Amino acid sequence: LPKNLPLLLKRAADDYPETVCQAAKNSEGKFVNYSYKDFYNTVIGLALAFKQLNVQKGENVALISDNRREWLLADMGLLSLGAVDVPRGCDSMAREITYIISFSGCRIAIFENEKQLYKITESDAEMPDLKTAILFDCSNKEEAEAKAKAKNLEIILFSDLLAKAETLVTPESKKEIEDGMEAIDPNDNATMIYTSGTTGTPKGVMLTHRNYIAQSEVVKSILPVQPGEMWLSVLPVWHSFERAIQYFSFTFGSGLAYSKPVAPIMLPDFAAIKPQWMCGVPRLWDSLAKGVIKAMKKA
Repeated sequence: LPKNLPLLLKRAADDYPETVCQAAKNSEGKFVNYSYKDFYNTVIGLALAFKQLNVQKGENVALISDNRREWLLADMGLLSLGAVDVPRGCDSMAREITYIISFSGCRIAIFENEKQLYKITESDAEMPDLKTAILFDCSNKEEAEAKAKAKNLEIILFSDLLAKAETLVTPESKKEIEDGMEAIDPNDNATMIYTSGTTGTPKGVMLTHRNYIAQSEVVKSILPVQPGEMWLSVLPVWHSFERAIQYFSFTFGSGLAYSKPVAPIMLPDFAAIKPQWMCGVPRLWDSLAKGVIKAMKKA
């Protein structure tokens, strides 16, 4: 396999350009498919947009969000510059998020929505390095900007970043990003995953590109996943297990469909996607089994 994660994605986009890379629900709750070619081009554009925000190779960028299409776009956009994302989920307490952002020295943090942003704007914790907050979702930008101002934060909507990204991609700028991908060493950090902090302050675990490529090499020799097959992605992507699955999908040229780990949502999504693969934990399978039994009784 290639020596780093951006090159792993590039190879998949070259080999399977029209194959589904992601399936995500639109505003009407219907799944929309995105090909590897579309996903890769968007990643290149985001890398250019992040570069305009002066994101540097080796820089830590917080990513506070649950599993969704935009998470992987932001992740790969950052990794394509050699930056390091620092993920955490939406169920994290404010003290955990502020500690992680501060300890990691993040200048930029990406949040799923205002609720996650307000955990830090309403906190007394000091985060001297944080200057910019990017929001995947925002129902009231004016209110978000007002609350962020108290922390001297600039607010950027991810939708605006995506729109800007589309205008930045040219043959020359794409080559610039791809040349940078080649310069990412396998031993460079890809992410810093923090523990829950239940036994003290959260501890950050640094994982390199080589770590994920090595996992992908092993999984490729074990699982009979075929190009074009689909994974239903439901586990927290900021945990190491589901995080690795995102990259395994690139390894096989397979696709990811985003759902939620609750039976009333998963079961209709199973029917819509008809996935060949899904990873779970005991509590998830128990919830799914109960949901199936309940649905059978209603039928």
